[in-house]
Amino acid sequence: MVLANELFDAMPVHRVTVEGGVLREVFVGLEESPGPDGTRRFMDVLGPPTPGVAERFDVLGVTFAEGYRAEVCMEMDTWMTGAGRAMESGYLLLVDYGHEADAYYDGNRHRGLLRTYFKHTLGMGPYVRVGRQDLSVHVELTSLRRAAAAAGFEEAGATTQAEFLRSMGMDAYRAGIASRSDLPRAVRVANLAALDALMDPDGV
Repeated sequence: MVLANELFDAMPVHRVTVEGGVLREVFVGLEESPGPDGTRRFMDVLGPPTPGVAERFDVLGVTFAEGYRAEVCMEMDTWMTGAGRAMESGYLLLVDYGHEADAYYDGNRHRGLLRTYFKHTLGMGPYVRVGRQDLSVHVELTSLRRAAAAAGFEEAGATTQAEFLRSMGMDAYRAGIASRSDLPRAVRVANLAALDALMDPDGV
C-alpha cells in the first residue's frame, strides 16, 4: 500500500502483519461483491512480503507477535542516496514525526502508525473517504540514520521540535504575544494555545 509519508512526500511504505506466526504484507484488494450502493470497496489482502521487507526487520532485530500490524519504508535508502549525490556540500535538515526502531515497533503500537486526517480529524481507516483524506505514517529514525550514513552523511545532531523552536526564540515570541494589550483576549489566548501545542513535548 502506498501511503503519504510526511518526511518523504508520497514515498511508499509497506504494511505488514503476522498471521499464523508468519510475516505477511497487507496489500489492497477489492471486495468480490458490490455493496448496497453498487460499488466494490477496498479491502486488505494478505500476501508474501515484498523482497527486502523481512530482511529490514531482521537487521533491526525486530520481531512481532501474532496479529501485530506495522509499516516499513523501504525507499528511504534510495532517497537518501540521491540526496547525497545531489549535494556537494551543506546540511540536510529533516523535520518530521518519528521514533527510533525500538519505540516505533514497540508492543504498545501493535496497530501500527498509519493515521488518516480529514478536516483536522484523526482516524485510522485508509479505506474511508478514499481520495478525500490524508494518509500519513511516522518515520522510523533508526533506518533513516543508517541510510544517511550509507549515503555519506555525518549526523550533526538531532533535537525535538520544542527544543528547536526554543532555540529559534519561540519563548521570547510567546512572551511578546502574551504581553500585547492591543489584541482581544480570545485572540491572544488562541495564539498562545497554538504556540504551546507546537512546543508540547508530548504532542504528536
